[in-house]
Amino acid sequence: MSVSSGSSLFDDHVPDTDSSGHGVVELTFEKLPLMRGKYFMTIYLVCENGVHVYEEALNCAEINVTQAGVEQGVVFLSHAWQ
Repeated sequence: MSVSSGSSLFDDHVPDTDSSGHGVVELTFEKLPLMRGKYFMTIYLVCENGVHVYEEALNCAEINVTQAGVEQGVVFLSHAWQ
């Protein structure tokens, strides 16, 4: 199950490249409101149309989230009571 994703194609971001076509990108998530659990990150490098996979790094990072409360779910959605 995917919790979220980021895509330069859908975000209309064209990465800068040098004359040989190489470049570096950084994707930042401002908030990661995950609730208690173990999560794994998978990264894909795909063509500009999102069809051909050039490289993949499956479960390349693990994120362990702990919390003090008893709330349940995958993400904590900001909310307010009135």
